Amino acid sequence: PREDAMASKLVAGKGFIEVRRAVLRPERRAAYLMAHANAAPLLSRARPGLLASLVAELGADANEVISLHAHASYDERDAREAAARADAEFGAALGELSTGALHAERSEAFVEALECVAAAGADAP
Repeated sequence: PREDAMASKLVAGKGFIEVRRAVLRPERRAAYLMAHANAAPLLSRARPGLLASLVAELGADANEVISLHAHASYDERDAREAAARADAEFGAALGELSTGALHAERSEAFVEALECVAAAGADAP
């Protein structure tokens, strides 16, 4: 249901998807993925827009973890991040995840390409 609600906001042309990429040190990859799996319920609670965390099976950097987050607005994203940073349990889990494992991180924001939808002849939301 949470995913359906988030998806409906995006289908309506509102909000955006944030793609977070964490490039891991190869020797810490397995430990990071295990810690990430153990912290999944906490991560979902602290970051309610979390849609999925993915790793490449082939054709990409095997040491990269991609997380997709849906947000209704930049203000909502900032408020969620502030709340997550204020959560001591989340901070401890994040510290465990990142300790020695992260080589690099980046974040990108994507909005629905309404111009492409219109050019394809489909009805824009």
